[in-house]
Amino acid sequence: GFPDRFGATASASAEIMLEFTAREDASLVMLAALMALLLLNICRALTWPWVVTLVWGWRSRLLARLRRDDHRVLLAHLSISLAYLAVFTLINRFMLERYAIHLVVFLLFYLSFILNALWHSGNRYALRRWVIAALLLVMSLDTLHNRDHEKAFVRDATEWLIANAPPASTLVSNEPYLAYFSGLSFDWREADYRDFDLGQLLASPEFWRDQDYLAMRVRREDRAAWEAFLARNELRETAVFDGGRHGEVSIVAVHERRAE
Repeated sequence: GFPDRFGATASASAEIMLEFTAREDASLVMLAALMALLLLNICRALTWPWVVTLVWGWRSRLLARLRRDDHRVLLAHLSISLAYLAVFTLINRFMLERYAIHLVVFLLFYLSFILNALWHSGNRYALRRWVIAALLLVMSLDTLHNRDHEKAFVRDATEWLIANAPPASTLVSNEPYLAYFSGLSFDWREADYRDFDLGQLLASPEFWRDQDYLAMRVRREDRAAWEAFLARNELRETAVFDGGRHGEVSIVAVHERRAE
């Protein structure tokens, strides 16, 4: 189904991006946009100092000590990871960042050869040795600082469901992490069909009305629509977990009002 999906997405993009030019260019524009997104995700996973080091080492032919058959194996794995990334970019899967990291792991193998060649190319007190040491130290310290705490609200919402929802409960959610780790009954096929989109998941009352819980990640731009949905269906939030600029997770016990 990729060709049809690509054609539909390209057509929709053309309505926005090609207002003043030929619509026949929609496919090229779509490919360029997907490539840009792909490069952005790779650059987010591979920090710029390593990018500069890799490019410089490649241009300076510092990979001569890498055996040809090993080089082929690495290129094969890089090609597979890049292919997965391209497909996930097209179908908008949440595993995109995970496979960007896989790609980076294979790229980092080249760094050991580059740094080794640089280390042995000068005298003991050469400036390049200090640069290598500083690069390794700074990048190692950087791993101690991450942004995982910014998504702690999703984890907290998941733990709330684990503690408060009966194990046999059913769930509707637009957050895959929460749906998986909560352990509740979840219709993955339907959620995937609706692209884990808040509006699409709530558009059909027959889909969510008979479920036990709604656990929706509500971003700032979705807040007004979410509040209107709650008011229209006479529902109220059971628990809310604030994530600041990342939005919030709102949990609704669907049958709570009926029980009252």
